[in-house]
Amino acid sequence: MKVLNWGKFPEVKKNIVAPIYLYIIDDQSFYVDDLKKRYEDSGKYAVTAFSSIHRFTEHISQQKSMKQGIRIAIISLKSADGKENTPEILTKKLLTLFTFLNIIKVTEEKEMPTDESYKQSGRLIFVKRNENTLMRIDNGVKLIIGQRIFETKGKQKKIAERIFLASILLFLLAALFVKIFFPKIFYF
Repeated sequence: MKVLNWGKFPEVKKNIVAPIYLYIIDDQSFYVDDLKKRYEDSGKYAVTAFSSIHRFTEHISQQKSMKQGIRIAIISLKSADGKENTPEILTKKLLTLFTFLNIIKVTEEKEMPTDESYKQSGRLIFVKRNENTLMRIDNGVKLIIGQRIFETKGKQKKIAERIFLASILLFLLAALFVKIFFPKIFYF
């Protein structure tokens, strides 16, 4: 019996929407090394770590084009600078100032969210701080990327549908034009 060699299967290239930028804001450096190792080794992500949220806001304010790419901030803050700068208030400020930013916030179990508006929009994901935190952060990053790809594919689908409908309409108008001005073509 002869075995046929069909060759290698072609590689499927994933259509990544845009570059993916991960910003890790961790004031006590719990997850910085592990997350950097996990994401920088793959080469798909640009990872930058910050020790305070103020350095992060300075950095992100200096960036020129923020519309391109998926930007995800992983915030793991335990300390607060005062009542006006608690991690919850800073997170809300970031979400309102930078509309392109998605946030994964690592919290204690007792600090779970009270405001659902940002959570429902998909821009804010809460992760409990425990032994599974790294896995949950990874799942949150994949969820955000998947949502962005889904949104982009939906936009592309709508554009393709509009082009298809416009071409059908154009064909029908051309047929109507021919029918009106050249009626002998349709009679056999």
